[in-house]
Amino acid sequence: MMLSSITSSQLSQCHHGARNISKIPTFNGESSKKSENNYQVWRHHVDLLLEADYSKPSLKYTIVSSLKGQAGDFMQTLPRDMRVWDIMQELDRFYGTVLTFDGLMNVLYTVKQESKEPMMQYAVQLSSTLKTTKRMFSHCYHRSTLDND
Repeated sequence: MMLSSITSSQLSQCHHGARNISKIPTFNGESSKKSENNYQVWRHHVDLLLEADYSKPSLKYTIVSSLKGQAGDFMQTLPRDMRVWDIMQELDRFYGTVLTFDGLMNVLYTVKQESKEPMMQYAVQLSSTLKTTKRMFSHCYHRSTLDND
């Protein structure tokens, strides 16, 4: 069965549990220049939700319902009973940064602040690279608590 075929009782349960979850931005799966960082922005919001103490059905409903267009179509190809951790792994593989650990470390070690680049912009770029590296390779050290959902 597909994720898009959530039963009305599951939907009711998710809505009941999700009423305190803030709405997250939608992600449509497009990679045009206009939405170049769209996945990273969407993923950041999802990471914030995952760090909070929400029920797994509520998290899953919120994440899946925020996917539109190509990304929503991609979700329909995945099994309905897929765990949140596995959903995020699939999305990261499909839409996330495609670099090896060495590639990401190379980016991290060679990132330079441009002469007219504001310090804050440089700090955000550096922080984003660190966060991507941590997220992509954290499984090497430990698995998320979402493993047990």
